Amino acid sequence: MRTCRSEYRLVVLGGGPAGTFAARAAAARGGRVALVLPEPHRPEADEPATPQPTEFAEQIRRLQVQFGLAAPNSLSDAPNIDVFHGRSVFVRQRVVKLGKQELRFRKALIATGATTAGDDVEGTAENGCLTSETLDALAEPPRRLAVIGSDAVACQWARAFCRFGSQVHLVAREPTILSGEDPDAAAIIQARFAEDGVRLHLGCRDVAIESTGSLRGVVIGRDDRQEKLLVDRVLLCGPRRANTQGLALETVAVAHDRRGVLVDDRLRTTNRDIFAAGAVCGLEYAAPPAARASARLAAHNALRFFPRRMSRLVIPRLIDTQPQLAQAGLTLGEARKRELQFDTYRIELAEADVSLAAPRRQGFIAMHVARRRRWPWPRIVGATVVAEGADELIAPLLLLMTRRRSPAALADVVPCHPSRFELLRQLGRQYVAGRRD
Repeated sequence: MRTCRSEYRLVVLGGGPAGTFAARAAAARGGRVALVLPEPHRPEADEPATPQPTEFAEQIRRLQVQFGLAAPNSLSDAPNIDVFHGRSVFVRQRVVKLGKQELRFRKALIATGATTAGDDVEGTAENGCLTSETLDALAEPPRRLAVIGSDAVACQWARAFCRFGSQVHLVAREPTILSGEDPDAAAIIQARFAEDGVRLHLGCRDVAIESTGSLRGVVIGRDDRQEKLLVDRVLLCGPRRANTQGLALETVAVAHDRRGVLVDDRLRTTNRDIFAAGAVCGLEYAAPPAARASARLAAHNALRFFPRRMSRLVIPRLIDTQPQLAQAGLTLGEARKRELQFDTYRIELAEADVSLAAPRRQGFIAMHVARRRRWPWPRIVGATVVAEGADELIAPLLLLMTRRRSPAALADVVPCHPSRFELLRQLGRQYVAGRRD
């Protein structure tokens, strides 16, 4: 085991995406950082050697990183970062115990992430169900796969395995997929799933897993009848549970509940010397952009006197389906719940240059602009893009939202040649023509 120093400016617990980004951000700001990773599995003497990962397993690993479920790379050789492996536990104020060693710190950052719970589906434990964290154990794609869930993670894996050639069944209790997103956007992606061959089983009242020989049976009940789907493997993408077990958070007075560690707008816990970032803080911090942003902000606030606030950031979220769904700020439903006075401007991608292929003209761009009654200038309070390459199309809107600039600026931009950016210019002109300021 690596020898620890007398004291670290920051100790980061957790080797997921948030922990990796936080350690890098803290090391860049000076001072020595300790990153504590879970103990890697070591096979026993009578246990067969672990085979080399297949090409498919490597593809799954890349997707886990892309979806924000795994760290992008190792920090073993990173400057100013000491990497430790083992089970960490808080033993007293400003001290973490790691095996027989004690790591003393000025500040600590909890970034242990979350894992799929699977408590709401009967028969998961005894039937070898996969989760997003264990998918890289597959040597090849299963011929038939059932994905349990309808959130962003479930939809992304359903699309990925459909492209791998698996027959995919998406099973969910909700009547639609992506129930928390813009209904029009979710409807486009749901229709595309049906076109691509993903078999949707929505509105299921009961879901249970059972073994049927070498296969798994997914028993679903809806409309007073039961149906059994025979598949090779089952992937659980349900609710996620924060990894707080075994940290002894009560010892250092860090409050937490079933959703995760409780933090304020500065990502500080109920202990002033301990911060948290990423999925361990709750579902709203689990998406890759939110995990990266919270990790950097928590590292900054742990080491600097002038704190920053999460509420000041405009954090997008991307659902990497086909087409992609990118969203920032408030959705249409959220804006209505807050009783904001706003106008919605929307452009259909079908109005794009006809030289684009048909799939690239499927979707829309929408922005919600608050009126001047609430702010002294018009502000974009929400934006939704459903398109191939939505992560790029939403970037100019993110810039305007972050800098609190008027959407009229879009109308003045002249693109180099006819392109999809012309849609944003049309959106700006639509705002200029119809604004009520």
